[in-house]
Amino acid sequence: MNKPITFESEADWLADRRTGIGASDIPAVLGLSPWKSPLALWREKVQDLPPTDSIRFRMALALEEPIRQEYERDTGLRVQRLPRFHSFRDPEKPWIRCSVDGLVLDPDGAPARVLEIKTTSRPRDWDDEIPPFYAAQVQWEMRGTGLHRTDIAVPLDGARLTIFEVALDSAFVAHAEAAGLEFMERGGRGVPPAPDASESTREALIALYGRKTAGK
Repeated sequence: MNKPITFESEADWLADRRTGIGASDIPAVLGLSPWKSPLALWREKVQDLPPTDSIRFRMALALEEPIRQEYERDTGLRVQRLPRFHSFRDPEKPWIRCSVDGLVLDPDGAPARVLEIKTTSRPRDWDDEIPPFYAAQVQWEMRGTGLHRTDIAVPLDGARLTIFEVALDSAFVAHAEAAGLEFMERGGRGVPPAPDASESTREALIALYGRKTAGK
């Protein structure tokens, strides 16, 4: 298992995130994010933009610890809490990195799997499978930590905690790693990803090149 690095401040943590591909980045790199296109992510990285703040994000952050506690009650397992501003990374490919919501410990106290906590206002999105955005995210977290299993804990109906068990998918991770490396190399050369028809791409094009260019 890889060892986490702890940062003294949020500013240091955010500066570090801009130099690699994190678990919240990889869905955008792969074109799986409903909120952010590859070009929008590229703009964030090259322009050093601060993360988007929202009440949704703040509420999700406030609910993390209660959900961790409920997970421990439901499963009987212990969860290791990590400093908020931390990062796991691959020692040979340090651009591969992630932060996690917790580490589930085995009976000997060793980390055995990742704990990923989610909240949702759209429980039906979880009816048939884990939404692709989150599935990609937890695969990247396993790649960054070196662990091979993840539990996703999400309260879906207000009365119970649903836990999804996910195993490492080596083929998917290899595909994601290749896409992430290409994205990083493009950033180093100043070559943006191809635009798509999403709203986040339209906004990124306007910010990068001006309204006239974006409207062509």
